Amino acid sequence: MNKQIVEIEKQYDFTFPKPYFSLKNDEIFTLLAPQKIIELMDEIQDDTNLRNIIPFAVQYDDLEGADAYYFFVKDKPMVLNNDFEIVANDCQEFIFFNLLQFMYRKQNHISIDEFKESVNKLIQRYENELNKQQQQIISQFHKREVFSHAPIKDMPKALWFTGLLTKQELDSIVMMANTVYKP
Repeated sequence: MNKQIVEIEKQYDFTFPKPYFSLKNDEIFTLLAPQKIIELMDEIQDDTNLRNIIPFAVQYDDLEGADAYYFFVKDKPMVLNNDFEIVANDCQEFIFFNLLQFMYRKQNHISIDEFKESVNKLIQRYENELNKQQQQIISQFHKREVFSHAPIKDMPKALWFTGLLTKQELDSIVMMANTVYKP
């Protein structure tokens, strides 16, 4: 384990959840360097409302820009977004939702073959962090052929997304997980 991560855990009385250590800088995550976490923690520690917040990752999107993610430490570390809304009940669920989100919409700058290859690598990298039900759901969508779909009803075909599941399927899974995750 990284010495700086151990220092962060001691200094802020926080234990990073086990799945955090499997996260890699890849197509779905950009982890903050430990020094950046310390810098951000120093900035937010003056705000009483943010004392239980630990920044850990940034996610970039072709359409929506960047989102920062934080662990909110209460009884267990939940994951919050830029607006400090709960996006996942724990780190495992965060990984699961982000895999689904990646499978939902292929980035415009990559080919379908590159997309399939990236999906394969991400599933191999993170499947051990998922529970059996999550693994089955990911597997179900992974077996599909890539297809075009409208994220919004009556959207012009030129604006459709290409992926392995629809917006409705993604939203349905998130609702079943009983969270407020907003992809």
